[in-house]
Amino acid sequence: MLEIIEGIFKGFAILLRLFVEGGLLDVSISATGRFFMRLFYPLHWFKKGASYPLWAERTVGVIAWLCFCYLAFYVDYSLPRWQAE
Repeated sequence: MLEIIEGIFKGFAILLRLFVEGGLLDVSISATGRFFMRLFYPLHWFKKGASYPLWAERTVGVIAWLCFCYLAFYVDYSLPRWQAE
């Protein structure tokens, strides 16, 4: 469990570094949550202006960013191992 938490923190640091180097400083938790809610909730695929509760957007956004962070850590950690084989 500790490795997963450490991976999330290291992945977040990697993503933050990539955002700063790439010039993308406007990262929104609510917008990310809204995007994933629209992506996975088929009833709102073709509706324009669908609104969601702010707490739901932020919760889904935080979960999505935690997954991004862990994925970035996993790729950063595993890439040298894949290249060595």
